[in-house]
Amino acid sequence: MARQFRRIAQWRRYVEPVLEAVRREAPRGTRVYLVGSVAEGTFTAESDVDLLVVVPGEWGSRELRGLRRRLLERAWELGLPWDYPVDLIVLDEPRAEVFLRSAGRRLRLL
Repeated sequence: MARQFRRIAQWRRYVEPVLEAVRREAPRGTRVYLVGSVAEGTFTAESDVDLLVVVPGEWGSRELRGLRRRLLERAWELGLPWDYPVDLIVLDEPRAEVFLRSAGRRLRLL
C-alpha cells in the first residue's frame, strides 16, 4: 500500500508520457486537466490519477474512444507503466463543458 501511495503522490512523473502522447497524437488546441482526488488532494493508495483530455470541436463517441486508445498506446510506448492507475477521460468541448461544471478542483497540465 505504501508503494502504491508513493506512486500516486509522484503523479507528475508518471503523467509526462501521457502529455507527450497528447502532443503527438491529439489535434492542436487539445487541453489536459488533472481532476479527481489527486487534484483535490484527497487521494489514497487505492486512487487513480484522473486526466481529462479536451479535444477542440465536436467529436463522435467512436472517434473519442479511438483517440483514447491511441493516446494510451502511445503513452505506454513512451514509458507509462502499463500498471499505473491512470484514468484517461477523453471528451470533446461540448461534453467537457458539462463535465467541468460538476467537477471539483482541476489543474490544467497542457
